[in-house]
Amino acid sequence: MEITNNQDYAIALALGTFNYHREKSYVICESGRDVTDKNGCSVFVGEFAAHLHYRGNFNFKCYLEEIMGKQFYSVDKEKTW
Repeated sequence: MEITNNQDYAIALALGTFNYHREKSYVICESGRDVTDKNGCSVFVGEFAAHLHYRGNFNFKCYLEEIMGKQFYSVDKEKTW
C-alpha cells in the first residue's frame, strides 16, 4: 500500500527527517485511521508497519497524548528487520 501524507508525517517525526525514498517505500499493514487533533490538524492515529527503501522495516505507533492540558502527537518506532 502507498504511504499516505499523514503516515509520511509520522515517519518524518520518528526518523527526524523527511529524507527517505517515499516513492519506493510502502506500508505493509496498518491498523488505525486519520483523526483531527484539537488544533484542527489531520494526523494518523494507530499502528502501521512500513518498508522504508534502503532503511528496512519499521513498526510505528502513533497516538495523541495530553500533557498539562495540551495535546501532543507522538510516534514510537521500532526496527523489525
